[in-house]
Amino acid sequence: MNRVGRVRDDLSARFARRAAERTMAASFFFGASILVACFVSSLPHPARAQAVSGFNFCAPPHRPACVSENSSKIAANACDEEIKSYIATVFRYRECLETESERAVRESNEVIDQWRCRQSGERCKH
Repeated sequence: MNRVGRVRDDLSARFARRAAERTMAASFFFGASILVACFVSSLPHPARAQAVSGFNFCAPPHRPACVSENSSKIAANACDEEIKSYIATVFRYRECLETESERAVRESNEVIDQWRCRQSGERCKH
């Protein structure tokens, strides 16, 4: 290979290496910005409902798939059991929502009382 060919190959290799480094740097900063955005969005916001953790979550019931499908008589009996289970789950879900709603109202009242106590000295629990 002549000298011009080696210089051209050397320049091409440098160009490719720099392009790869720029791409890696751009990928790193893009990934870092995504992580920062995820972290910031996970912080509590004043007017946003807080994510519920633990056992305060009320899982909504899922509609039985057998209702939408054409089924035989044998499958109809199994579907009947699924529907009975679904109805029971709906009632438990409603009870859970009611319990969670009452808990949220109690908590908000406590927050209001603590704030009023701190601001004006009223509704303080001693």
